[in-house]
Amino acid sequence: MSCLNTCYNKVKSRIQSWANNREFVPQTLRKLVFGNLITITIAEAAAYRIIIQDVRTGNLPHYMPYLLLTLFAMLEAIAAPIVGWLGYRNRRRMLLGWSWGLFFICFTLFFIPSPTQLDESELCSSTKNTIIKYTGVSAVTAVRLSIVLFTATCFLLTRVATWSHYLAYTDEYAPERSSVHVGILVISRIIPGIFGFKMLTVVLEKSIIINAVILTMPLIVQNVQMHFAIPSSSPEVGGVAKASPSLDDRDFFTSLRRVLFNFIAMSQMVALGLMAAAFFGFSYHEAALVHTRYNIVPGTETVTHFPEFFRYIPAILGVVYVGVKHSVPILPEFDFFRGVKHIIKMTVIAFVMYIVVVSVPSCSKGQLAGLDGTYQTPICSSSCGCVPSWNAFSPVCVVDTMTTFASPCEAGCTTLEDQHGISVYTNCSCAATSGRAVAGACGDHECQPAYQLHLTLYSIIVAVSALAFQTQIMMILKSVDPRDKSIAIGMMWAMIATVAYVFGNSIFYAITSKACHWFTWKKCQLYNEHFPYMVGFTCASFVFISLLVNLASLGYLKTKFKCDSRNAVN
Repeated sequence: MSCLNTCYNKVKSRIQSWANNREFVPQTLRKLVFGNLITITIAEAAAYRIIIQDVRTGNLPHYMPYLLLTLFAMLEAIAAPIVGWLGYRNRRRMLLGWSWGLFFICFTLFFIPSPTQLDESELCSSTKNTIIKYTGVSAVTAVRLSIVLFTATCFLLTRVATWSHYLAYTDEYAPERSSVHVGILVISRIIPGIFGFKMLTVVLEKSIIINAVILTMPLIVQNVQMHFAIPSSSPEVGGVAKASPSLDDRDFFTSLRRVLFNFIAMSQMVALGLMAAAFFGFSYHEAALVHTRYNIVPGTETVTHFPEFFRYIPAILGVVYVGVKHSVPILPEFDFFRGVKHIIKMTVIAFVMYIVVVSVPSCSKGQLAGLDGTYQTPICSSSCGCVPSWNAFSPVCVVDTMTTFASPCEAGCTTLEDQHGISVYTNCSCAATSGRAVAGACGDHECQPAYQLHLTLYSIIVAVSALAFQTQIMMILKSVDPRDKSIAIGMMWAMIATVAYVFGNSIFYAITSKACHWFTWKKCQLYNEHFPYMVGFTCASFVFISLLVNLASLGYLKTKFKCDSRNAVN
């Protein structure tokens, strides 16, 4: 009995120590917030994919993704500063509240009705495929759209609140590793954004329930741990009690005015927004660039993306290295001169890479049958009555003539066989001799080295963009009044939304509208040869303007340093 009492007292004491713990361990909270932000990034990608599902089946108009992306960016531009400011008196409550809110928001995904299923065939079978036209929003689509709009709004607000209050909290009580914390948050946005968008194609097509389970289950454990990771009173770091920041003069408009009149913070927000516009525009259209330059369709299988993931490890390691380099004990405090010079270096590299990635020689991909100015179905497959699908560009190669056709149907193929592990289309009317075609463009083998070079250059763009974002956010965080850190991060997200997703997205939308070579099923399936240059040089233009803004920041810092030195002497 005494043994049981001893065990009970130990367990009770342990639980009480968790509940009354005042020791703040930044690494523990960083790990939990990192997990939550990955969930948010993947959830936002899932919401976009669900919209695409309904556009693909004709239940929503083709312009809906662009319209919603712009509207949500406008909402973020308005709401982000307010969300960043709210709750500054109790950041622990805000972090826990938004984290549990995230769990319940993700849980609503279980109630999304299944999408309309299309019975599509890539083969020459005119009786199987039907022409899909938008005729209005059905009741099921209205329910799906309502849930997605609600969850997407909540994900947006949760992301802004988590970034704002986490960075403000850690920089108030444990500023020694702020650069590392910022870098980890940048990675949580970039890498899951790239892979989540690609890999969710397969997951969502199978079941939205699987996606909901993936999102919700880890949140339970993370949120319980977070409850004990954030002290309920003024925290201690390394056994040293930390004083809470002043609550004087912290009303919304006072804080907003202080940030707006902070040249370094505002200039870095603009520069960051321009870099984000370039990065988002290029990443969003990267698959279309690959189609145009190499006639290659990147795989959507999960296994395809695991080797690609290793290309972005240098970005992760680089962010961690720079985070440590700008932290104690290497640097006692953040160096603004070193920071802005680092940003300028990364911006110059990004500027060069955006030009090089679309300017390096492509490959001899050959002629696409039917593509002469605008696309027309080849005569040899005209009897198939090929119905446009969402992804109509799925090239096959007729080996007899080494001619690439846009799809098996466009090549007049009626059957698909597996021959020694190779998918071979047979009975193809456009292959008069053998009647066979193989998946992929005829120039696939020759274009693979050029495509791999493209991926390498793109990984460099990802790395230097992440390193620039990390230091730009640190410049914002360290340059503002300590009372305004969270609202400054909220304003940063507002600037990114405005520059990248309202203005930038509109510019890229105009480019895609003008550069289309083959437009079918309310979607551009293939762009003309000028499209990669238009995208690449537009991104380079955004980065160049960002470079000018950073040079202005450097000039301001030098002038301020001279004035401060002169005043100190006098």
